[in-house]
Amino acid sequence: MPEKQEQLKVFLVSSEFAPFAKTGGLADVSAALSRYLHDAGHDVRVLLPRYGQIPAGDYDLRQVDGLQDLVVDIGPWSVEYSIDSVAVPGSGLRIYLLRCPELYDRGSIYTDDDDEHLRYLLLSRASIELCQHI
Repeated sequence: MPEKQEQLKVFLVSSEFAPFAKTGGLADVSAALSRYLHDAGHDVRVLLPRYGQIPAGDYDLRQVDGLQDLVVDIGPWSVEYSIDSVAVPGSGLRIYLLRCPELYDRGSIYTDDDDEHLRYLLLSRASIELCQHI
C-alpha cells in the first residue's frame, strides 16, 4: 500500500504567470507547476505583480484583508502597495497580486526605467509580508 503523501506548503513568487502576465516560457512554467501541485493536494500560494495590463473587470479580484495600503521604505523611496487575490481561470487555484500602480502600471512587464530594480525589490519585500500574513 502506498504511503500517504504529506501536504506541502509551496509559495512561489514570479514576475510572470499565465494567463495574467506573459512574455515567454516563465509564465507557462509558473502556471503549470502551481496548478500541478495544487491539483496534487498541496497548499500553493503564488505572488505576482498586478501589471497594468491585468484588467480588473475581467477577473474576480478580491482585496486581502490586512494587506491594503501598506507602506515600505526602500532606501530613499517610500512605496505604497496592497495585495489582492484572483481566481486562476479553469482551476480552483487563487493567486495573489501585488498592486502598486506607481511601479507596475506600465506599458509592458519589463522596462528599462530607472526604477526597474525597485519593482522587484518591492516584489521580494511584499512576498515576506504576505508569508507572515498567511
